[in-house]
Amino acid sequence: MRLSTADGVATSALAPLCDTYRVTALDVPFELVENQVVAGFTIGGRGPYVCLLDTAVDPSVVDLALARELGLDVRDDAPGEAAGQGSEPTAFYPSELPDVRLGEFEVGDVEAVAADLSGLGSKLNRPLHAILGQSFFDGHVVQFDYRNRRVRFNAHSFERGVRADIEGAADLTPIVTVHVNAATVPVVLDTGSSLTLGIYLESVEKLGLGEAFASATPRASMGARGHIDAYEGAVHSLALGDVHLSPAAVVFLPRAHVDPTPRALGNLGNGFLQHTVLTLDYPRRELYIAAAT
Repeated sequence: MRLSTADGVATSALAPLCDTYRVTALDVPFELVENQVVAGFTIGGRGPYVCLLDTAVDPSVVDLALARELGLDVRDDAPGEAAGQGSEPTAFYPSELPDVRLGEFEVGDVEAVAADLSGLGSKLNRPLHAILGQSFFDGHVVQFDYRNRRVRFNAHSFERGVRADIEGAADLTPIVTVHVNAATVPVVLDTGSSLTLGIYLESVEKLGLGEAFASATPRASMGARGHIDAYEGAVHSLALGDVHLSPAAVVFLPRAHVDPTPRALGNLGNGFLQHTVLTLDYPRRELYIAAAT
């Protein structure tokens, strides 16, 4: 399933979820490092290790070297090729993260693939041991409070804001509609992106962004599959609900090698999301996003 946009603004917070899910809300600190949401976690009581929290990754990913060091089940006989941006082939292997815990939040076993994360870790200037994605979040209410650098699990209430519902789709990747200059643009809401706004090169002319692209400069970027030929510039305005940036940084980049979200024309990253409180209610298949206050 995929989260996708719906018109309208929430008029009230949800009723307490504890009656529905009978769970306790847990509050976990995170750091914003190079515009990435970074937290500590443990695997089977070992660690702490370093992970990214990424709403657009499915399933979660464990670093291949760590998986072998911990003796995790890595299916070397069933390699696949990682999706994502970049032009270099990157292999992954079916695996699993046993007994995962983020602060006091216990999830248990999490579906994962094992892949080399050293390239992404180099961007953070620290080892990166995992990317916790949709297989980690699914079944929970997850709130990213960027201003206070907290992620809350199973929050009992949340801020009002722009609301989005899930329509039937292949995964839980959230898609929201933003306003870029005069254009209405569906984009992946991506807590694993350090960008403010990414626009796929193939969509530049369609969205009337030729002038912005002509003024952009080459940018050295790294994706899941290595180097990306991208271009950095600015748009006059970027808005979602009550959050409005003018001007706003934009990176023009190629579409991912294998993209499960063909409807999206780009992505919305932490450069924008850091001005918000973002809540994803996976059991109800909906999200809310509001300006931080």
